[in-house]
Amino acid sequence: SSRRRHTRLQGDWSSDVCSSDLVGSAVRLGLLTVADAADVTFAGSVAAISVQQNAGTGTTTFSSTINTNVAAGVSLTGAAFSFDGAITTTGTGSFTLVNTGVATFSDNLTLDGAFNQSGGGVVELSSDISTTGDAIYFGSAVTLKTDVSMITSGGSIEFAGNVNGDTIGGQSLELNACSVGAVTLNNVGQTVAINTLTIYTDTLNTLGLITTTGDQSFNSCGDTIDLCGTYNTGGANFTVTGAAEITCDTTITTDGGDIVFTSTIDGGYDLTLTSGTGDITLSGAVGSTAALVDLALTSSAAVAITSDVTLTGALTEDGGATTTL
Repeated sequence: SSRRRHTRLQGDWSSDVCSSDLVGSAVRLGLLTVADAADVTFAGSVAAISVQQNAGTGTTTFSSTINTNVAAGVSLTGAAFSFDGAITTTGTGSFTLVNTGVATFSDNLTLDGAFNQSGGGVVELSSDISTTGDAIYFGSAVTLKTDVSMITSGGSIEFAGNVNGDTIGGQSLELNACSVGAVTLNNVGQTVAINTLTIYTDTLNTLGLITTTGDQSFNSCGDTIDLCGTYNTGGANFTVTGAAEITCDTTITTDGGDIVFTSTIDGGYDLTLTSGTGDITLSGAVGSTAALVDLALTSSAAVAITSDVTLTGALTEDGGATTTL
């Protein structure tokens, strides 16, 4: 029969509820609901029009893939979660997770809707995430277990909590919200520095300290990219490709890496660049549209400013072996 089956699991179990066979393998299930359980394990793939968990304690484990095909997508509330297989939603399906315990993602998410995580539980991430123009939101702290890439095709990407690596300099993060999506970051690498950070957006909101052991690269989608806060590359390079707008007092420190701005820099705030033995290169006009306040450049190597500089405060340059104005 091609009729869809709606499945509801409910109870107060002290031991695991296990599904060892493929769920919805022959005929896709209708709504698969876990009403309330102590521990749930789906050992095989799950295919349903949508998957829902209303409450739970212990750990809910999906040992293989999840596939849904309506807008309700995947909506899960509970304590700990383990996602061992790929997650795919179609039909504008979203992925919503409310976890009070640790949530572990071990494979990629390909979503036709938004990704939204909340609940206060830590997220351990070994997964790339892609959406079709929809937002990605993490409300809790995130630990990168491997290199992670996120692309939204125009949806915003926000980390409300801190992002750290699993080992110092061991994991990289790439975020692409072009062409119209904003990227919002809290502290990145504050406790465990990540390796490289690569961002593509015209609207970047940095609410904390950005610390890496590798390169930091910020790329405009074609308009301007906003910079605000404190950035530290730990000896690697810092590059802005496209026009930059300084939206608060900003400090960039590379401790030996190069600092490169490929285009214009504007904004009514201070900008402090310290590269140690690295070069500083400002390839576009500074302050031509909106004058900076103070511009401070510190490098024992080459400092190159190739266009006009307009400030309401002072320009200071310290230690450059070669300075080109």
